[in-house]
Amino acid sequence: MRYATNLHWVCFANGNKSDKQSVAFNVRVYNILPAQVFVTLSTHSQTYGEGVEISKDRFASKHGVNLFYYDETAIKAQFSDYGLLEVKKVNEYSQKFWLIVCKKGVEVQKSTN
Repeated sequence: MRYATNLHWVCFANGNKSDKQSVAFNVRVYNILPAQVFVTLSTHSQTYGEGVEISKDRFASKHGVNLFYYDETAIKAQFSDYGLLEVKKVNEYSQKFWLIVCKKGVEVQKSTN
C-alpha cells in the first residue's frame, strides 16, 4: 500500500495522551494533512529497556534522547482520536517497529500483523 503523505518518526513522543507536546504535535499534523503515517518503536524491540527508565515504556538513551516504546494499547490511546486506520508490525534491521496510519474521518481501526 502506498501513502501520499508525510512519514513521521514518533520515537521522541512521550506516549502519554495527556502530554501537551505530544497532543499538540498530533493536532497540528491532523489539521494540516488528510492522512498521516507514523513509525514508532515497539515494546518488542531489541533496545527496549536500554538506558535509564523514566517511566513505564519510556527510557533515556545513552545519547540523552527520551524514547517511548509503544504497544497496541498505547497506540490506541495516542492515535485513536486522529482517525486510526491501520496498525502494522514492521521488522527491519533486527528492530521491531509499528507502522501507524491515520486518516481524517476514519472511525474504524484495522490491525495487520
